[in-house]
Amino acid sequence: MASWRLLLDQNIRIEVNEYLRELGLDTLHTSEINLQRASDPEILRFATMQNRTLVTRDADFGDNILGGSKNTKQYRISNKE
Repeated sequence: MASWRLLLDQNIRIEVNEYLRELGLDTLHTSEINLQRASDPEILRFATMQNRTLVTRDADFGDNILGGSKNTKQYRISNKE
């Protein structure tokens, strides 16, 4: 069974990271690896190198750099009211 390897962006609360770890998921938060103020390309580079799926709430995260990259997995979370 493949395990999820997640990288949570700085706009995801650290408590979410802790909760997902309690559930047994392999998660990292950008604040844990000194990427909390990193640019989109830096965060994507790290996620790709570590084979992690990026989880973000940033609606326009990497729009100008993702451009069809098949090497980066990304989930965007939005609040719709």
